[in-house]
Amino acid sequence: MKLTYATALITLFLIISSCGTTKKAIYFRGDLSKTGIYEANENGVFFQVLNDSTTSYLLNAEPSIPASEFKLTKDDYCNVNDICVAFKLTPKSTLEYEKLTKRNFHKQIFYVVNGHIVSAPEVLGVIKSGNGQFPVNEDDFKLLFIQK
Repeated sequence: MKLTYATALITLFLIISSCGTTKKAIYFRGDLSKTGIYEANENGVFFQVLNDSTTSYLLNAEPSIPASEFKLTKDDYCNVNDICVAFKLTPKSTLEYEKLTKRNFHKQIFYVVNGHIVSAPEVLGVIKSGNGQFPVNEDDFKLLFIQK
């Protein structure tokens, strides 16, 4: 999952922009202890990219921002076959997200669900809002999230 500069720009745009208009509450499915936003760490543990058995990254053992800090919504399709998973962080984690994006300027951060990397954008600027999103294909969405 090597990201080019153009891909990183597009991914970051998807994360900080709004994709759709129909939002529905959703929840993480599975192991919440391995769900959240992670940072790279050369002495960390391996996390595999979802649907890519050959690509993995060394990340911190614990998320910088854990799943418990997220309020999730599902937007209708944001680009050709992907669903946008939008999130809003708690006020405490909003400040941590700003620090995280500042620390990782021009580096990747990793959105991990159930121990698998689902998105790994390069940070191109400090993000001060506690809002973001990442795209997930429909099959992965059904595997990783619960919609009530």
